[in-house]
Parts: sequence; structure tokens; C-alpha cells
Amino acid sequence: MDHASRAGRAETGRTVVTAGRQEFLTVEQTAAVCGIGRTSAYQLARRAADHGEGDFPAVRFGKQLRVPRKKLEE
Repeated sequence: MDHASRAGRAETGRTVVTAGRQEFLTVEQTAAVCGIGRTSAYQLARRAADHGEGDFPAVRFGKQLRVPRKKLEE
């Protein structure tokens, strides 16, 4: 990635942040935003990421589950 495409984008630990906003949320952050329990959110995320079932927009990065902010806002 060249310098121009990195403008406004930084990595904090393993979370990519663009212009002050995370591109991906953790399942726990997503649960809080959606107003559902942590366990239910993890069940939905695993079902979506591992089996492609349901409307929960979760993806896997190795062993970690993340939810794209853009898909969640749709």
C-alpha cells in the first residue's frame, strides 16, 4: 500500500481505523450497538461466518470474528 492510500488510515493493534472510525467492530461492540446479549451475538456471528446463514454480517480473520461497520449500518 502506498503512502497516498494510507492517508487517514492507521492500524491500532489488530483493528484497522479509518479517519478515527474502526472499519470492523468486535462481536461484543456489535452486541452493544444492536442491543442484544453477548452470547446471542456470538451465536449469530459464528453461524454467519462459518456457515453463511442469517443476516448477521460477521467475517473471520483467523480465529477472530469481526463485523464490518458498513454492513452493520445498512
